[in-house]
Order: sequence, then structure tokens, then C-alpha cells
Amino acid sequence: MTTVRGATTEEDAGGSDPFAEAGRFDRRGLMTPSDVARLFRVKPKTVVRWADEGLLTVIRTPGGHRRFLADEVHRSLRVIMP
Repeated sequence: MTTVRGATTEEDAGGSDPFAEAGRFDRRGLMTPSDVARLFRVKPKTVVRWADEGLLTVIRTPGGHRRFLADEVHRSLRVIMP
């Protein structure tokens, strides 16, 4: 099991800190496009476009859904929001 340091559940999220608004993630440290969008304050479709352009690494579930590595997403967020 991969743990994601600093990520919180929705119940724990509060304030305007974008890192506190990490949203849900599963036990493997994967995030949905909606989770990523919430952090970056964009629409989920924008996150999908970023993945299609190769800006974010995407993992496909057996059902074809996109998932993103929480560690990578948080690193990217820290680069643009130091």
C-alpha cells in the first residue's frame, strides 16, 4: 500500500489551503480527474486534456477510467503554487 503524505480526506479538508483540499484517494495513492481538478481549481476536462498532452501521467483502470498518481499531482502543484 502506498501512502500519500499530506493528503487528507474530505472530512478533514478545511480552509482555503489547496493541499488540504486533496479530496479522496484510494489505498494505492491514485486520484480521479475530479480530485485533481479540485486541487488545481480547474474543470475535470482540463485535467483529461493535460493527461492527453502528456503533462500528467495517467493510469487506466480495467474499466477504462483515468487515475493519476497522487505524489506526482502534489509535486506538480507545488511547482506552480510554491
